[in-house]
Amino acid sequence: MRFFLLTAALLGVAGCERKGIRLLPDQLLAVARLERGGYVSLMVSLPRPGEQPTIRMTPGIVAAGPGWASAVHISELGPETSRQIEYRRLTGEPLVSMPLLGTPSIMSIDKDGLHVGVGEHRWWLDAVRGVVEPATEAAWPGGRQNWRGPREGFSIRLTDEQIELHLPRSQGVGIPLLYGVEAVLGSWWLTNDEIPAWQGEHLNAIFKEVGGLAVEPGSAVADGDMREWRGDRALAVDSRSQIITGEDYWSGPRDGSFGIASRVAEGTTWLAIRIRDDDLQRGSDRLELMLGERSIEITIPLQDEHTVVGSGWSAHFTEERMQGVGLEVHLETPGLTEARVLPLVVRYIDHDSEQGSTTLGTSAWPALVGLGHARLEHSAE
Repeated sequence: MRFFLLTAALLGVAGCERKGIRLLPDQLLAVARLERGGYVSLMVSLPRPGEQPTIRMTPGIVAAGPGWASAVHISELGPETSRQIEYRRLTGEPLVSMPLLGTPSIMSIDKDGLHVGVGEHRWWLDAVRGVVEPATEAAWPGGRQNWRGPREGFSIRLTDEQIELHLPRSQGVGIPLLYGVEAVLGSWWLTNDEIPAWQGEHLNAIFKEVGGLAVEPGSAVADGDMREWRGDRALAVDSRSQIITGEDYWSGPRDGSFGIASRVAEGTTWLAIRIRDDDLQRGSDRLELMLGERSIEITIPLQDEHTVVGSGWSAHFTEERMQGVGLEVHLETPGLTEARVLPLVVRYIDHDSEQGSTTLGTSAWPALVGLGHARLEHSAE
């Protein structure tokens, strides 16, 4: 039996009030159904003035409210068209379930239950009463384009298959959060003190940043001399929300982190990568690159050689290797000049001599790269 887990932690409180004043939200959570099929959940740390939002994602439907967390399991029962939908607490306690024929679509979801559709049929799975009832189209929020926040000026909007975040100071210009969206199934705004510590730890472990490199025009000479990259903005991978495995062994950016910039021209991609590591282990520390829909995987060992060559790629290291190392990578990537975001995942596997290993990456899920916005934050040098 194959199981498809749509983990849902539904943040049911849209903001708390103290002494009659509604506080500014710190987090936004939204669940989306994708045009290509499947579901993605967003957790956005809302910025203060002058800051950019931190956008984290996870496959499936994930959320949690004060004191509760639930999950949706969709399993195959045998025949290809027979499914079982089960809504349960993350602790395993079942709330409501139903068998059905056909491929189900989750239409909406909240703390009290979820709407499910197969073809023209609709059902409401009531998590409070533990019952399943027929539902009319008017009972679920399909086709909705705008979701207001807890205070004036806060909202998310679905426009041209894109979720945009609007804030009071954005002056009508939205911040793109997710592309390729068919529908938003639910959204919740909350303050940090509405989530108990154990639930916050759970969400932080599930949601990871998905960093996308913009396809920047230009070329480079891949020879290990990083000076030509001065002024290029780069994607920084240096926070806990970008750790894929081994978070307990990571003590901060000095322990392991990297920045990456890119240029694309005429079917070729150049990367400039600067790794920071106060205990660099040559021969065991390495970079892994996953490129494109075919999931081409490239492993670059951090060894003493100046140049490492593979099929369709080469890596050229800098001479200076104190507290880390820098390298330029040359990749054959035909057809990328029209892309918005480079379909590339870069991961650094850091083996410390006296601890375990940590993996940091631009994305924990290659399939989600390209759905988010391109992040370019710091100078490459």
